[in-house]
Amino acid sequence: MTSNTATGPASSRRVLLIVILALLSFLKLLYAVPAEYYGADGSTYFQIARQVYEGHGLRTSVSVYHQGLKSLPAPTTIYPLWPLVLGYAGRVLGLDRAAHLVPELLYLLDLLLLYALANRLMAAWSRDDDPRIVPWIPLDLGHVAVLLLGLNLVFFRYSSL
Repeated sequence: MTSNTATGPASSRRVLLIVILALLSFLKLLYAVPAEYYGADGSTYFQIARQVYEGHGLRTSVSVYHQGLKSLPAPTTIYPLWPLVLGYAGRVLGLDRAAHLVPELLYLLDLLLLYALANRLMAAWSRDDDPRIVPWIPLDLGHVAVLLLGLNLVFFRYSSL
């Protein structure tokens, strides 16, 4: 039974995952956010990423809410991971291109990781080696989880801004 699972159903499940990810990628391309629009939150991170891109480190040129910064640009510690990733990716790809490409790639990476996690959980709960939900369809819990999160409007939208 393990040789069947490794060749037939496992490969058809991979093909189904590729089809689902291709469909979601196509939808993301159709949803493309205009180049000049990042939103309020995205613009805050973008201007910090621009400082990283230019080699000034984690600095901000905007005094947000209660900060009351006296001189700008000023050092900031506002959630540093995303501005650092975007700034350094911008050095390779160009900052504007990275601001549109990196979130899309991270969206797909999130979905792949969710697929692996869902199937790992299904394997832990299930007693047989076949993680398919219905034996004659190559659909497993990972596919359902990818579709649910991939088509979630909030996740879909904010992974593009």
